[in-house]
Amino acid sequence: MNPFSLVFPVTLFLVVTLNSQDATIKGTNFPVRDFFITNDSIFLIKERHLAVLDKENKLKDLHFIGGYGMKIYDLADNTILTVSNELRRDVSSVRFYEKASQTINDVYYYKEGNFLDFVLVPKDSMFLFSTRRKKIVGVHYNNRPAFKKRIDFELGSFSRKIKYENGILYCVTDNGELFQYVIASNRLQMLFKTNGILTDFQHDDGVFYISNIEGKVIKHNIRTKVTVELLTLKNDFVTTSLLDNGNLIIGTWEGAIYYLSPDNPEPQKKRKIHKKAIYRIVRLNEFFYSSSLDKTLKKWTMENHTVLDSAGN
Repeated sequence: MNPFSLVFPVTLFLVVTLNSQDATIKGTNFPVRDFFITNDSIFLIKERHLAVLDKENKLKDLHFIGGYGMKIYDLADNTILTVSNELRRDVSSVRFYEKASQTINDVYYYKEGNFLDFVLVPKDSMFLFSTRRKKIVGVHYNNRPAFKKRIDFELGSFSRKIKYENGILYCVTDNGELFQYVIASNRLQMLFKTNGILTDFQHDDGVFYISNIEGKVIKHNIRTKVTVELLTLKNDFVTTSLLDNGNLIIGTWEGAIYYLSPDNPEPQKKRKIHKKAIYRIVRLNEFFYSSSLDKTLKKWTMENHTVLDSAGN
């Protein structure tokens, strides 16, 4: 397991049938990092291009996006935002693709270190990202093609995952720290510290579900200061997760999915969905979709799962 393999993801996948259950989408030469589904179509990054796969399984390149894809977002105004890193240069870019004109008219370039993670805040016309130079940066795009840097501070360590909620940016670090940054006051505060590189986290009303490189998943309440260990993975660790109706769904480096209730973590459910690291999990109606380093996108439910004890056995 090499956590630094998470730094430079590349995305590509082909062929989907949205009407089947537990379907596999076979990839070609590149791992799958991010995607979104709308109106029975999948928008994705194919090598260095934005592409769409429609409900008839026809793949169409839409536009060149510069570097290798990291994130993709569907904006409300028929705009698609793509995020990419150059592999040979410390240059990253954010591009706004207009569906109506089928063009990219606005591009933001960042030349001070590739992105590690990226979040979009459409309500505030802002995006935020962490970088390989151990920085957190926030940029307003409401006056594009002019972009205004709003936030720029050093964190002291890599932050592989960041999240935003109600004016607060949360981030975890390779030093085992959980920080919050209040944008209105420009105040950075450490909320919690544990051991190991932190690879993922979720947050719900003052409760954090934090994962580290050693395979531990803990629940920490910042109000009560109570910390509970929910799960310890053997020779594995969490790469991505989501909260779904109060339940925690996690994807791991080894391609497994775990489904557990944080308030009653036993018994836990497990499915071996992918052969390699899971990058993203999306819930759409009754199905989950996940993308992976194994060059596939899969559609599944938690049926046919294995029931585990608290040690993952």
